[in-house]
This record gives sequence, structure tokens and C-alpha cells, in this order.
Amino acid sequence: MTTPLRSQGIALPCPRASRALLPNLLWLFLFLLLSAFVPVFAQPTLTTDLPDYPPGATVTLTGSGFAPGESVQLQVLHNDPDSFGRPGFGTAC
Repeated sequence: MTTPLRSQGIALPCPRASRALLPNLLWLFLFLLLSAFVPVFAQPTLTTDLPDYPPGATVTLTGSGFAPGESVQLQVLHNDPDSFGRPGFGTAC
């Protein structure tokens, strides 16, 4: 028989290993193992090849993080309030 621990005059029971601990650890291990195989899609991002463009220049846009075959709509807005950018449509590869 083990002697109970005492803390400030209060008897504390000795901790015992729970029988449910091993199955719970096994489930946790399986969950972590299988979650490594779940595909993770990043948030879609859009980048340009230059940080700034002169007026009238051609802009190159590159996207990533889109699902294959996903429909993508892009509309470029200009600083000039009288100018209206038409939306462009595409399909992610």
C-alpha cells in the first residue's frame, strides 16, 4: 500500500493510471497520423510581376491557391473614377 501524499496537512490520494488512457492515446495518435494526409488548400492569392506600373502598361497577374477547375472572376479597378475595368473570367488549372 502506498502512503498518501500530504500537503499542508491534507491527505492527497496517489494518482493511478487510468484504464481509459491507453485507448484515448491510441485514438489521438491515429487522428494525428490521418490528419497529415488531409489535403490543405491555401487561401487564394493574386500577385503581380511588378510593384507598380506606368499608365497604359500591360499588367501580368498570377494566381495560386485556387482549386483545379474553379471559375475565377477578376475585375481591375483604376484610380481614375471615370475609368471602368471590365471583369475578366477564367478557369483555374
